[in-house]
Amino acid sequence: MNGGSIRTALAVFDDAALETLANKGLVRRAAKDVEGGKVTLIDETETRITAAADGETVEIAASGPRQARCSCPATGICRHKIAVVLALRATAIAEPALTAAAAGPASAAADPLAEILALDAAAIAKWAGKPSLRAAAEALAEAGAPELRQDGAALVIRLSAEEPEVRYLAGQGLDGMLSKATPARLKSVHAAAVLAVRRAHGVADAAVIGEAERRATAELPDSDFVREVRRTLEEAVATALNQAPLVLEERLFTLSISSRADALPRLGRQLRQLAAAIRRKREREFAFSPAEALSSLAATHALAEALLRPQPAERLNVLKGVVRQDYEPAGTLTLFGLGARLWQTQTGARGVTGYFYAAEPQRILTASLVRSSDRDPGFDPAQAYASEALWTAAPLRQLIRARLQLVGGRVSPDGRISLGGAAHASQEPWLPARQACQQWPATFADWMALQQTLRARFDPGLATAAAGSVTVVLAPALHAKVAFDAIAQEYTWAVSDAVGRWIGLSLAHEEGRVLTAARLQRISELGDVLLVLANAHLDRTRFALEPVAVVGRMPSGGKAELLNLDLESRGTELPSSAMRADWLDLLARTAEGAPPVLARLESAGDAGATAKLLAQCADTLLSFAELGTLPLQRQSAELAGLAQRLEAAGLLPLADAVAAAHGARSEAAAAALLRAVNILDRTHAHARRLAWLQPVPN
Repeated sequence: MNGGSIRTALAVFDDAALETLANKGLVRRAAKDVEGGKVTLIDETETRITAAADGETVEIAASGPRQARCSCPATGICRHKIAVVLALRATAIAEPALTAAAAGPASAAADPLAEILALDAAAIAKWAGKPSLRAAAEALAEAGAPELRQDGAALVIRLSAEEPEVRYLAGQGLDGMLSKATPARLKSVHAAAVLAVRRAHGVADAAVIGEAERRATAELPDSDFVREVRRTLEEAVATALNQAPLVLEERLFTLSISSRADALPRLGRQLRQLAAAIRRKREREFAFSPAEALSSLAATHALAEALLRPQPAERLNVLKGVVRQDYEPAGTLTLFGLGARLWQTQTGARGVTGYFYAAEPQRILTASLVRSSDRDPGFDPAQAYASEALWTAAPLRQLIRARLQLVGGRVSPDGRISLGGAAHASQEPWLPARQACQQWPATFADWMALQQTLRARFDPGLATAAAGSVTVVLAPALHAKVAFDAIAQEYTWAVSDAVGRWIGLSLAHEEGRVLTAARLQRISELGDVLLVLANAHLDRTRFALEPVAVVGRMPSGGKAELLNLDLESRGTELPSSAMRADWLDLLARTAEGAPPVLARLESAGDAGATAKLLAQCADTLLSFAELGTLPLQRQSAELAGLAQRLEAAGLLPLADAVAAAHGARSEAAAAALLRAVNILDRTHAHARRLAWLQPVPN
C-alpha cells in the first residue's frame, strides 16, 4: 500500500465517523488547525504517514486515527490525530471505489453491507472472543430487526434505543468499527451489530453463536469470582442509584464477560442487565426506574450468595443457568389460532404478532412479521398480516382462524415460532369454542386460579426464570361496559368469573390506538363475549391484563367470530337502533339482569393495609439506597418503627430483614440492605393481585 492508498483509506473517516471517535467540539478544533496551516507532512511510506500537527508528531496508517500515535500526552483520540486525518482526507488520491464511497452512496466495490455479508463466521467468532460473542448472542436474542442506514462509506447499525449507533466503515474491517460503546462493551456491541445485519439479510450464524452458548455443568462455581461479584454489588449500593459512575458500569460488564463467568451464564446475564441500568441512569434516560434497578441489584446479590452455599446438583444447575438458546426443532405441532395484534417499538421497528395454542407443549406460542423503519420503510404490518404467507400456507389473517399442522417447525424457549427454514403447514378452518378451550391449561374461568398462576409465573425467586409478558385465555361469565379513567388515562373493562368475582382488563389511552379502544368499547356494549385473549404483565405492584382479541357474537354478524382489537373492524360496526335494542334485550338473560355498567376499585381492607405497608417499606429502602448513606443505624428510627409494624402485620421474614439492615455495622450494611430489598420483592410477589373490582351499589 502506498501513501496515496493510505490517504484513500482514511477518506472513509468522514466528520460523522470522527465525531463518533471523539466529539463535535474536538473535530471543530482540529478543522481550525487545518485551516490555520498547522498540519504539515513530514514523511510518507507505503505503510505509514508522519505529519506535524500544532507542534506534535503524528504517525498514522490506513487503519485510521484509533491506531495512530501522537507525541502529545493525551490518551485516546486527540485533536492532532483528527487534524491529520482531515488534512490527508482532503488530498486523497481519486481511486474511484473508495473516493466515491466517502463522497456518497457506496459503490459495489466499497459497499460496507456487502463486506459484512461476505465476512467469514469463524473469523467473526475469533475476533470477538467467546465472552464477547456470548454477550453479543444474548443482545441479538433480545433485539428485533436492526435499524440500518447507509451514510457515505459507512453502514450505520442500531440494535435498539438503548444501544449506541455502530458505524461499519468500508475497507476498515471489524477492527475499524466505531461506536460510543464503552471499552468493556465495544466488541460485544460491535459483534452483535454485525450478526444482526447478517441475520436480517438471511445469513445464518447459528453454528458460530451456538459454539459460544454452552450449558453450565454441574461443577462447583469459582467461589473467588463469585465473592468478587458479591463485593462489587455491595460496593455499588453507595453509588449505583445516585452517581451511576462509568467505572462501576465497566466493572460490572467486565465481570459479566470474564472467562470465569463462562459456567455462570445466569449471573453473567444479570450483571450485564445491571450495567445497562447504570448506563441508563447516568444518561438520564426516561425509562430508568430506580426501584427496578435496586431490585435487580438485590436479586443479583441474592444469586451470588446462593452460589456460595452448598446446593444439590439439580438446584445448582438452575442457579448457574443456561445461555439463551436459539430456535430448536419442535417436530410436528398442532396449532389453534387465537388472534393477532399490531405493535411498534421506540426504535421504529414494527410488526404484527399472531397467537396460537400448541396442543403438544400445552402453551401459547407466537409468530411475528417484523421490519425496521430503515430496512423496509414501506412495510405495512396490517397489509403483511392480510397478504404475506407463513410456512407456505396462508397469511396470518387466515391462519389465526384455523387449526394448523406445522411440520418441521422450530420454537425458541420464550415461545416464538420461527418463520424460516423448511417448515410447512396444512390448515383447516377453526374457531375457538368456549367449552373446548376451557380444557387448556392456558384458559381461566376462575380469577383466583388466574391470580395464583400469575404469581407463580412472575415469582422473582432464585428457582424460577424471570417472565416477560404472559398470554392467557379468559372465559368470563359476564362483562360490563368499558369505563375511561381520565386520571390514569386508560380504559378499564370489567369481566366476572362464574362466582361473581370482577377484575379489570386495561387498555392505555394512546393516540395511535384510538380505533382499538373504539372496537373494545363497541364489543363491551353490544357483544356476547365467549373468550378473551389477553397479555398479562406487571404494573407497579399489580398484574395488568391487556385484551388482544375477543371471541364473541355481535349484532351485525349474529354468529360467533374472532375479533382482533387492533385489526379488522368487521363485526364491531354500529348496528341499527332497532337491532341494538333487540340485542341488548337478549343479553339481559340472567335473573339479575345485564351486568353492571360501572365498577370501582375494591375498598381497602387488610389487603389494602398490607399493600400500603409494603409500599412504605419499598420507598424507605429505596430512599436510603439513593442517598448511599450507610450504615443505617445513623438514620432516624424510621427503620426500627417500620420493622415493628411489619412484625405486627405478620410479615416476620421481612420484619427481621429490615431490623437487621437497621442494626448492621458498616462492613455489613450494604449486604443487609440488599437482603431486605430481595425479601421485600419476594413478599410483594406473593401479595401481588389482579385489578379486583366490585360493582357500584345502586
